[in-house]
Amino acid sequence: MRRLVATLFMVFCCTPQLAAAPAPTDHVFGRAAEILLQRLVVANVAGMNCEDFALTDAEWLLIVDTADQLADQMQLTVERYDADYYGPAFHALDVTGFCANEGPKIAGLIKELMKRGGTLEDVTFD
Repeated sequence: MRRLVATLFMVFCCTPQLAAAPAPTDHVFGRAAEILLQRLVVANVAGMNCEDFALTDAEWLLIVDTADQLADQMQLTVERYDADYYGPAFHALDVTGFCANEGPKIAGLIKELMKRGGTLEDVTFD
């Protein structure tokens, strides 16, 4: 039994995790936080719905984890997060030209997040 526990400990605790790390947002407040969160949510919606700008799993994790971290920092309820950010982003998706306008912005946002300290790792969701 001790060997099993030791083996499981080694597997779960010592195996590197393949996941993107969100960009630090503890220095982003007020209107800057609102704007960044809006950009992150729109990038998520575009990257998941615009074929020519599809996100990799790692890019998606970086964007979503950073957005969720920022929403938590802003103390948004789930209802407010959806109503104020995801609702408008999905509404914009229905507007002609959304993908052409928003899709090209994704790469720049990812670079910005990485400069802020976010990371991308190769991950694959089954």
